[in-house]
Amino acid sequence: MQESPDTYPLYASLLADVTALQVQQARAALARTGDLLLEALRSNPDRSADDVERLAEALTEPLIVAPKSHGAIFGYDEAHTAGLPVRAADPSSTQWQVLWRLWAKYFASNMRVYEGRRASKLMPWPQQTAE
Repeated sequence: MQESPDTYPLYASLLADVTALQVQQARAALARTGDLLLEALRSNPDRSADDVERLAEALTEPLIVAPKSHGAIFGYDEAHTAGLPVRAADPSSTQWQVLWRLWAKYFASNMRVYEGRRASKLMPWPQQTAE
């Protein structure tokens, strides 16, 4: 902002409704991301402690440090480079087509979908209320 002081009104309006509690909650969530990464990596019972540490080291930069937004992309190439056990999908394969149709049905349902061991569960999105 010091380089562009004329942007102050824009930033002030964007941050007008942000409270100190929200800032603290955001900082706490960011501080926990490393723990969540380790927890996710440890969830594979076939992964050794050394593998977990190696993957955590390889994934911290591209997943936690580098992204500037929540919507950052981490695709096959990045996962493969980091050492994750991934396979490139063939969009012309039957498996891809079946998964694409399933995703399209989920999207068209306009519902949240949770996959379980035995069945899928569809739940409506929470109702938005006008303020």
